[in-house]
Amino acid sequence: MNLNSSTPPNLYSNTPATLYDTFASAGISYILIVFVGIRWLISIVGCIFNFVLFWITIKDKSLNSSCNYLIAIDALFTAIYQTSNSISMYVVLSGFNFINLDICFYLMIYSILSNTMSLCLNFFIGFDRLLSVLFPITQFPLYDIKARFKNSRVTIVDSG
Repeated sequence: MNLNSSTPPNLYSNTPATLYDTFASAGISYILIVFVGIRWLISIVGCIFNFVLFWITIKDKSLNSSCNYLIAIDALFTAIYQTSNSISMYVVLSGFNFINLDICFYLMIYSILSNTMSLCLNFFIGFDRLLSVLFPITQFPLYDIKARFKNSRVTIVDSG
């Protein structure tokens, strides 16, 4: 359809109308490589940062709280999900451009499951934050519970 034209395109012609028709048997397509490559590069950067976030949360003792652990596990599942763009990049670079649905299912099932786990963890992060707002006194870092318990026990004994 021409930009200056007001008539709709002819739907019954033999011209390709979908991306599948255009790129299915085209071999290596540089347009697809550019678009999938940009998405792949962004996902690699995100994957690296999410793995670093997970690693730092596990190693740093000052981040020992339930919310930080939930965020770290969410970052891990998000990093696993982001690796699925490597499959798309491989398919486009191989020249196939599209693969069968049954093969795609088995290649992407880990990505689907990790995305689902990430969504569930987002719910639990929100629930944890809601509890910390409703009950602010009971939200302690995990390493500090014993010290706070001892201090509260001493305060109760001294006041009684």
